[in-house]
Amino acid sequence: MSKFINFMVIMSGLVILFHVFGVVTDTPNALLLDLLLNPEDMKDKSTFIQFISALEAIGLIGAVLIGLLTRNVELVAAATFTIWVVNMAMDFLSVVMALSSESRVLAVLIFSPFLLAYILSAFLYWRGRD
Repeated sequence: MSKFINFMVIMSGLVILFHVFGVVTDTPNALLLDLLLNPEDMKDKSTFIQFISALEAIGLIGAVLIGLLTRNVELVAAATFTIWVVNMAMDFLSVVMALSSESRVLAVLIFSPFLLAYILSAFLYWRGRD
């Protein structure tokens, strides 16, 4: 769990840093939070964001309903945690894409290995080998 937590902290800090400096303004978490706070703006968003938000909403509602019906709290916690982990990976991927348009060398040499290590550590965490 420690490798996974370390990558979560590093990546969260980098995403926040890039948000503060204005490098990335439209990451999936920011757009989904905007849709949650202003659902009337859904028609103005791209089809990809609409698809992702619908998929996450269906997954969360399904997990909560199944968890409540079977009284399985771990299922609800695992489903919300999984969706958050996927959103963080999408956020960091958008940071890498925005950075590659500015400096491809920095994106490829520094941030792409972070993204791959994050995905690998998440996979190892779910397999129980972290």
